Amino acid sequence: MTHSYFELPKGPFFANDNFQELETGFVEAVGCEELGISRDSSTVGGPELQLRPKGHPSMVSGPAGAEHHAGGSSSSSGTHRYANWTTKTKIGRRKVTRCLSLAQVKDAQSAWHHARSIGQPMNRFVTFRPRGIDDQNPAQRIQTWTMWRNKLAQFARDHGFDFTCIWTRESERNTGLKEHMHVLMHVPYELQRRFKKVVTGWCEGTDEIDVKPCHYTTKTNHKGGASNVLTYVTKNSPQAGRFLQRVIQLGGPIFGNRYGLSRNLTARARARAAVAGGLRQDLRLPIITSNLNHPVPQPANDRGRKGGRSKAA
Repeated sequence: MTHSYFELPKGPFFANDNFQELETGFVEAVGCEELGISRDSSTVGGPELQLRPKGHPSMVSGPAGAEHHAGGSSSSSGTHRYANWTTKTKIGRRKVTRCLSLAQVKDAQSAWHHARSIGQPMNRFVTFRPRGIDDQNPAQRIQTWTMWRNKLAQFARDHGFDFTCIWTRESERNTGLKEHMHVLMHVPYELQRRFKKVVTGWCEGTDEIDVKPCHYTTKTNHKGGASNVLTYVTKNSPQAGRFLQRVIQLGGPIFGNRYGLSRNLTARARARAAVAGGLRQDLRLPIITSNLNHPVPQPANDRGRKGGRSKAA
């Protein structure tokens, strides 16, 4: 079992808190200062320690595990920096986007199918809707979503299976309110009941976290395009609606990255898998998938004969 579930790609992409993102550049300077993360971070640590902002000792827990200042939702400098942020296109080195591009939708689609090809199909659909998300500034929202994703990754690590997920963020059109996050994730069959109990227990007694099963069943919509769970989580893409005949639903502004992939689903991981698969096919070797979720078969004769050990020659 590996101990690192994410990587920092060295191509044109960058990683945000151990997740593959589809934006250029890295975490802006103010982000590093406010979130307290290092530029060379490559492991998933404890959320409370890794995500606690620097210089703010008076942080208290808020709804859905989010953190807030004891004296208010944000400092005066943060309020000034993110004033009218929903009307802007960029703040520092981070973009404010309003939809997914066609390239991003296609990348998510490739990752979705790749997960099944490596034996880790997406079978859990998790939605996070923190009640206090509207009280947080854009930087604090990124911190909140990162914390929840790290908790999902920690569950996978604690139970010995690869963390495989696709996540997207959505908000109310124009206002940016009611922001929430969808996560498609793989969970081994024998752990699915425990997974739901543990994850919903993070906000016990509320409707802030919803866990449902999902599958790869695809139907045809009234426009002639595909309709499945992936088209739902990537529905805010006018380009996909035009070129892929998808049913779309326009959303609101998002500060930072709108979606991301786990390490084993990135374009680099898919390319490596394709090369390895081609070599195995050329050499006529059996195709293998990840063995993290399946017990290793034991030889039929590994126990020897009945009656104890065989006599020494």
